[in-house]
Amino acid sequence: MKHVKWSLLIVICFLLVGCGGQKKAVVKYPKKRVAVENTVITHAKGYLGTPYLYGGNSRKGIDCSGLIHQSFSKSKISVPRTVSELKKTGYKISVKKARPGDLLFFKTSRNRKISHAGLVIRIENKTPQFIHASTSRGVIVSSLSQAYWNKAFVEARRIVR
Repeated sequence: MKHVKWSLLIVICFLLVGCGGQKKAVVKYPKKRVAVENTVITHAKGYLGTPYLYGGNSRKGIDCSGLIHQSFSKSKISVPRTVSELKKTGYKISVKKARPGDLLFFKTSRNRKISHAGLVIRIENKTPQFIHASTSRGVIVSSLSQAYWNKAFVEARRIVR
């Protein structure tokens, strides 16, 4: 009986060690970063004008994390589906170092949690321009220089190195 208890204890220890912290997804494409960025951005732009739909994941209706998920997915890069999981993906960067393909995160809800995300599609005058699914206007391109987005901005993250 003691032997069974020890065996069970060892199995549990291995399971606990195997469930250690999940590694953050960072996709490395040393020579193809620009090609990957362009593919992700091209897919995202295909959703321009798509109406906003909470939990939506298609051209009939999409939300901000659905837009990012679909755009990366079409480029064969797996990213989480929700903003709360996306904000843990990749690694944090300075917004001054943001480039096309990076993600921007915002606090737009009353509870002041990160609740919105956008995908940088270009840099104009050192300012990120990003595509996102707006609740009022659907999928649009906005600028971090706009007062609303600048005030709500929290952080930038890089998925593809």
